[in-house]
Amino acid sequence: MSKSLIFFTLLLLIVITGYAIASNNQNKQLSSVTIKELQAQLGDYLKKDTDLRHWKLLDTKISLVSQESSGAEVSAVFHTEREYRLNYAKADDAPALKGRSAFMKNNAKKLSQKQLEAANKDIEIWRQELNQCINTDQTGVVRVKVAGTLDSHGKLIPDSLKFYFEQNGAPDGGVVYIPAPLSQIPTPQAVEKDSYDAISSVVNAEKK
Repeated sequence: MSKSLIFFTLLLLIVITGYAIASNNQNKQLSSVTIKELQAQLGDYLKKDTDLRHWKLLDTKISLVSQESSGAEVSAVFHTEREYRLNYAKADDAPALKGRSAFMKNNAKKLSQKQLEAANKDIEIWRQELNQCINTDQTGVVRVKVAGTLDSHGKLIPDSLKFYFEQNGAPDGGVVYIPAPLSQIPTPQAVEKDSYDAISSVVNAEKK
C-alpha cells in the first residue's frame, strides 16, 4: 500500500471518528435531573408570566415532548396547559376598560351623537368579553422550548435560561420558536394607554 493511500485512509478514519463523536454529543439524552430542573424552571416561568398578565392561575400541566443537547448547551420542548381566569373583581378594573373610560371622561362632551354611539358600543363589547374572562375558566395551550447551559458540574446555570413559544408559520410549513422573555409582556399602564388610543381611533374613524 502506498504512503499516500495509507495517509488518506488514516485521515478518513479520523474524520469518521470525529463525526461519530460529534453526533453522539449532539444526540446525547439529557439526565432525568436536568429534565426535572428544566421543567421546574418552566413552571416558575409560567407562574410569573401568569401574574404579569394579571391572570389567576387555577391549574398547570407540563409534559415533555422532546430534548436535545450539544456539549454544555441543552434544551427541551414541553407541552403546557394553563387554566386561569382574568384576575379582576370586575371588567371596569381592567386596564383595557380603564383607558377607554379615561378617554370618555376627557372627551365625551366634544363628541357627536354618532361618535358617542360608536364609543359606547366599543366599550360595551370590551366589558362583555372581559366579564366573561373574569367569570369563566380559560385554557391556554402552547409548546414552550426551554434552553440553557450546564456548568462544569452538569448543573443548569440559571442566568443562561431562555424560553421560546412555538408558533406555526415556518417557510417549510413547520413550526418556529419565538423568544418569549417576561419583559415583553405589556404593563397595565401600557395596556391602559393602548386602550385609550384605540377608542380614540374608533371615534376619529366615525368622524371621518
